[in-house]
Amino acid sequence: MKPQLLIIFLLLAQFLSGQTTLIPDMNFEQELIDQGIDTNGATGDILNADAESVTDLDVSSAGITSLAGIEAFKNLTDLDCDQNQLTTLDVNINTELKYLSCNENQLSSVDVSACEALVTLKCDENKLTSIDVNTNTKLLRLSCDDNLLINLDVTKNIILSDLSCKNNQLSNLDLSLTSNLRELYCFNNKLFSLDVSGHANLWAFECGKNLLASLDVSANTELKRFYCENNLFPSLDVSANSLLKNFICGSNQLSNLDVSLNTDLEELVCSNNQLTSLDVSANPAMWKLDCRVNQLTSLDVSANEAMSVLICDINQLTSMNMTMLNLDNINFFKAKSNPGLTCISVDDPTNVPLTISDAVDAGVMFSSACETTSTKDISFTSIKLFPNPTTGFVHLENISAESEYMRVYDNVGQLVYTVQNPGTDVNISHLNSGMYYIVISEREIHYSGILIKE
Repeated sequence: MKPQLLIIFLLLAQFLSGQTTLIPDMNFEQELIDQGIDTNGATGDILNADAESVTDLDVSSAGITSLAGIEAFKNLTDLDCDQNQLTTLDVNINTELKYLSCNENQLSSVDVSACEALVTLKCDENKLTSIDVNTNTKLLRLSCDDNLLINLDVTKNIILSDLSCKNNQLSNLDLSLTSNLRELYCFNNKLFSLDVSGHANLWAFECGKNLLASLDVSANTELKRFYCENNLFPSLDVSANSLLKNFICGSNQLSNLDVSLNTDLEELVCSNNQLTSLDVSANPAMWKLDCRVNQLTSLDVSANEAMSVLICDINQLTSMNMTMLNLDNINFFKAKSNPGLTCISVDDPTNVPLTISDAVDAGVMFSSACETTSTKDISFTSIKLFPNPTTGFVHLENISAESEYMRVYDNVGQLVYTVQNPGTDVNISHLNSGMYYIVISEREIHYSGILIKE
């Protein structure tokens, strides 16, 4: 080759190399080709002019292990590289970047320190042990769920409005300078304390499954969704949160809960606590109530006509009022493991769906005339009822002379027979064969049991 030609060739190669950027990952390059971005084909590089024409790039779910070459996209403002196999990501050359989503990769590091224009950063479901957002002062939304974060510093992100850091290992979270927060999700960490007193605009707050023993939400008057389950709260005051719609506080140590001022409340989950009483009469919009595993002795949901999910099993209920409810609208119901409950008040005991009648303990009846005083199961007293089953007469042993009456209800809760001052023998031979529920009244106590007529 003549010296002149060699010089021309070298100069041309140098010129061309300055016009392209290497793309070593074949899947990355192929995705760019498929999208019509890379116009020079599978050459292992991209024309810089092609890259610089792109402002919005989505290369998610493309099997990419490296985004080397992304530096050529100097005008990029939006980058989505979710669901790949990236282990590192450096976008510091992409200084115009405003939106970055790199969820569901294998990232152990993400460097966005030079991306001062960044507004949204999503890096969920990776292997990050740390992330530095101190220079990203324009950041509004940060989501870093499901990582291995031990620390998270957002003190420089003073205009941050949405923060989600669920399922990490954070033991501390300083929010003192992020007064603009509207949504905060820090579920499943190791937080011992949390101060949200300076966040008047907060409307969604989820801090469940931490180690919190106290929390003041009195300043969060815009709060509509508050989830704080699986903590160590002995008490919670939500009296200042009049806009609250969804409140989940299960699996704490609550012995009292006042929701009388939360008149917009639609969903309440307070299961696995130590509640002995619960008043939901001021919550007409409530459609879901889960109060299972407490120590409730009575429950009145007659004011909650929107109710469709009602779970109150494993309590100590002796009375339950479901009048005024459209039972056909209840999609899920559980009231088992309430050994003292013998009767549930409903408007029409002949129209109780099987999904409800099958979700109570054996022997519980539905009636429009449930007794309202204290009720005891006969089997736990000295009163004996025999023979049972019977074909006619029933003998009552150890019954008091002060017994006022004995009422007999059929299996749908209809009163079919009343005996005043029943004495020791009662004739029920006129009743049809079947199972009946009896209630014997003695002063302020009612004794109940099941009777079989053959």
